[in-house]
Amino acid sequence: MTSKRNLGPAIALTGAGIAVAAVIAGFVVVGGPGDARERRLDAMTIGRITDMMNIVQCAFNGTGVAPASFADALNATGWTDQNRSNVACRLGIESSYFAAADTDTPTTPGSATYKALGSDSVRVCANFRRPYEGEECEGVCYGSTEYTEWLEPRPSGVVCRDSVLEKTDVNRPFNLSH
Repeated sequence: MTSKRNLGPAIALTGAGIAVAAVIAGFVVVGGPGDARERRLDAMTIGRITDMMNIVQCAFNGTGVAPASFADALNATGWTDQNRSNVACRLGIESSYFAAADTDTPTTPGSATYKALGSDSVRVCANFRRPYEGEECEGVCYGSTEYTEWLEPRPSGVVCRDSVLEKTDVNRPFNLSH
């Protein structure tokens, strides 16, 4: 009499091994939960930069000169009443949101700094958690920003971009050229 081998445990172990390999391969290709979190936090940094530059642009529109510091942009006195009421100019954001804005270098991931380079040019630096290769929406999107130079490929860590300010109509989106 011939006995049949019980292949159940071998098939179960093989299936489990394939499932584990598939999960690991998925994390390698797509990135794990930590990668998604870093992408989301970097997207928030891009949002902070956009908010900063909208305020700087509003101050520039009112005074014709790039604010010497970000604190000056928040307190610009040359704004017109129309500019002061423009939602994009004030945003209802507390200045503590921009606490590190006037330091020399953004020291912590997610922080951004501002510096006037001349009467119409500025430098914004930000500290990013991960590199960005200009990929299209892979799970977490950066969303839209008028400041497209921040959507160009960049390494992780501190990245700076110089921009030239141009007067804009307060009723249309702001644009910067670089």
